[in-house]
Amino acid sequence: MKSNPAFRNLQKLSENASIKRNAGPSGIITIPVVVHVIYNHSGENLSDAQIQSQIDVLNEDFRRLNADADNLWGQAADAEIEFCLASRDPYGDATCGITRTQTDSIKFYSKFTMKSSATGGIDPWPYQDYLNIWVCDISGLLGFARFPEYSDPELYDGVVTDYLSFGRIGNLKEDFNLGRTTTHEVGHWLNLRHIWGDGDCFYDDFVSDTPVSDDHNYGCNPGHISCGSVDMVQNYMDYSDDVCMNLFTIGQKNRMRALFEPGGFRTSLLTSKGCGEPLECNKLFLTINFDDYPADISWVLRNAETSETVMNSVYYPNTLANTSLHVSTCVPDGTYSFSIDDSYGDGLCCNEGTGSYTLTSTYEDLIISNGQLGSGETTEILVNNSNYRFIGPGSNWYDPANWNKLDPPSDCYEGLIIIEKYCERSPFELKSTNSIIVRQGAELRITE
Repeated sequence: MKSNPAFRNLQKLSENASIKRNAGPSGIITIPVVVHVIYNHSGENLSDAQIQSQIDVLNEDFRRLNADADNLWGQAADAEIEFCLASRDPYGDATCGITRTQTDSIKFYSKFTMKSSATGGIDPWPYQDYLNIWVCDISGLLGFARFPEYSDPELYDGVVTDYLSFGRIGNLKEDFNLGRTTTHEVGHWLNLRHIWGDGDCFYDDFVSDTPVSDDHNYGCNPGHISCGSVDMVQNYMDYSDDVCMNLFTIGQKNRMRALFEPGGFRTSLLTSKGCGEPLECNKLFLTINFDDYPADISWVLRNAETSETVMNSVYYPNTLANTSLHVSTCVPDGTYSFSIDDSYGDGLCCNEGTGSYTLTSTYEDLIISNGQLGSGETTEILVNNSNYRFIGPGSNWYDPANWNKLDPPSDCYEGLIIIEKYCERSPFELKSTNSIIVRQGAELRITE
């Protein structure tokens, strides 16, 4: 069926018609980016400047501001998509948009291992709010990416680029030293196929204004003809050398931006706060240790007062048995409900493995932990970290290190004080605005 020219043409016309109707929202789309540098030796630990050079290339290429842009193809387009290194992490804290992880792995041969801290890499940030880019040694490959709507996006969504082809300064491979590998891979992440359609003249990329080609192009060969037309070797979605690439087309622009239509797979990025100001909030961390059947599990965290979904699971058909999922979010004070369900009804433990889950708060307080949940359970939780929580013992009552609060007050006597461990203070004064709680098992000793 795939080799039937009539079928392929009908498929192309149908998909292009849909994209033409839905070319995405108007105006500039800005995508927060986190770059995960994974290195075994110092040569792989790229500088901030080299990382920024890649962000600059993405912004130039997707906005058609690249210095090598030419007018050989009239359909060349400004995609009106921009990229920023994240300034706010998933917890609401300030970040430079770069993580650095030293690993024992000399090379990454699998397309998944660099995406998990359990296998020498680092876990992704939430794909709904960030473009994750992993940079590491991928054993001779230039890069690869996940198309939208692939399974398990919480675990694998994003782009991987070899450290020798990332950015346009530093130690880079000849012919792949202008940052176009990442431009190409981000194109895939935004739903663009290879321009030759990964086949012969009867295959294409489902974009109407790119010429049909019988294969990829290497090097730089302008004017090359295949399938009765000139190949667009300058397109970012070919395999040409970096110096040869310089354009996306109007059709490719529409295809990418269609992802941001209501209901589109990348729509959530439009409201991401990843490039916003850091804020004070309550961090929640969810860990699920799957049993033998991860696909049975679904979960959701909701605001109990508004029923708004804060975060939720996706279907886990390809998740390996007995592996772990780690996700997190940042929420304001309030009441929330956490629901977890097992479609088979046997829970995470203990008929088909020894799975479990935990939900913890900002200060690693255990909120919920269970495995024997049967068909499911829902727990209502109060999240409130705005009070002052003395966890002593400490050398100084006023020492912010002794207070579990993101911005400790200048006067720690104000407000509610919670004593969670033994502490001994002298002198001690309570004001009329104070109240104090000594938790069971804790002790507050006042000395002269």
